[in-house]
Amino acid sequence: SDLLCSTCKIDNLALLSEGTYIDSSSVVIGNPNENTFYYMVQVSVGNFTRNSFIHNYTGFSPVEPITGLTVSTDKIEFITITWNPISIADNLFQYEIRRFKGDPEQGNDTLLVAIIPNITSNLGINHFMDRGDEFMDGTTYYYSIRVVDINNGKQDSDFIEGFSYPW
Repeated sequence: SDLLCSTCKIDNLALLSEGTYIDSSSVVIGNPNENTFYYMVQVSVGNFTRNSFIHNYTGFSPVEPITGLTVSTDKIEFITITWNPISIADNLFQYEIRRFKGDPEQGNDTLLVAIIPNITSNLGINHFMDRGDEFMDGTTYYYSIRVVDINNGKQDSDFIEGFSYPW
C-alpha cells in the first residue's frame, strides 16, 4: 500500500464472486484536486500478481499523442527512436514502441518491441535503441509510439520510417 500513497484506503477482498465492488467511503468531494479517487485492482493467484490500469474518475485529462518523433536512417546495426516526453507525466501509464516491417498502410501487423512504464527511474526517458529480437540490418522498418494513460486511453503517433545499415 505504501507504493501508492501513505493515506490511501486499501480494501482487500478475499473472494469477489459477483465481480462487483461498491466503494462505501464517506468522503465527499469538495475540491477535486484534494479528493481525487483512483482505483486499481490487483489480482493474485498463487505466485502470480498483476495490477490493472489505475482509473481516475474525477477531472481526468487524457494524455496527448507523442510529438517530435524521429527515427534514425544512418546507423549501423541498430535504429534509434527519439521523441518529446509528454507534458502531463502524472497521467502517463506507459510508452509502447511498435515496429512494422513494410508499409504500415498495407495492414496493421505490428510488433511491440518495448514497453517503458512510467516509474520514477524512467522519468524523462525520450529515446529507445532497437536492435532486439527479429531485428535485421539492411531492412526498412516503420516505428510508432503509443502513449497509454492511467485510464487505458491510447494515443498513437504516425509511423515514421527507419533504416539500419549492415556491418
